[in-house]
Amino acid sequence: MLHNLRRLRPARRSSALTATEPASVFALKSLLHPVVAVVCLLGCLLFWREPIYGPYFLIAVLTFIASSHFLDVLALPGRPGRYFSLVSLLDILVRWMLVIAFIWALLHLSKLGEYFRVQVLASWALITPLFLWVGENVARALLTRSDVNAAGFRKAVIIGLTEPGLRLEQQLIRDPSLRIQVAGYLRIGRLIDCRRKA
Repeated sequence: MLHNLRRLRPARRSSALTATEPASVFALKSLLHPVVAVVCLLGCLLFWREPIYGPYFLIAVLTFIASSHFLDVLALPGRPGRYFSLVSLLDILVRWMLVIAFIWALLHLSKLGEYFRVQVLASWALITPLFLWVGENVARALLTRSDVNAAGFRKAVIIGLTEPGLRLEQQLIRDPSLRIQVAGYLRIGRLIDCRRKA
């Protein structure tokens, strides 16, 4: 019986969104990709002097829904370095191609393609991954800056100076967007100070 229960436990995976985040961080992480993709579409429409209403509004709605699904949420913290930044760009490109393929398939199957200018959709499809990548890097930099986070830190005391407690502290340190500073550990009625240098 216990063997079957172990199999039913969910696999451990880190979630990019947590319930302990401030509302502004939650909104930024979950809405960054869809909003950037739609803003890029609006920018292309303005550049090509196309109306924002009508069939392009349908594309904007489909883009918001598809990019929020395929591009997922902004994962923090990002891994440092130029190599991982390029990996992030490639990941965005692959996921963006899925969004474009989804929208193209819908337009093709519904025979609505004739209502759109190819130049608008092509330029939008080409520039959006770059803006998504830049937006990710800017958001990551803003959310992990220490001077931005210093004012909004909450203090936490971890109950139990154990391996899970130490892992929890490391997780909180690795993700500064949570804005939680470990003040210490509680062990058998005592508070053990573990504050970091400011």
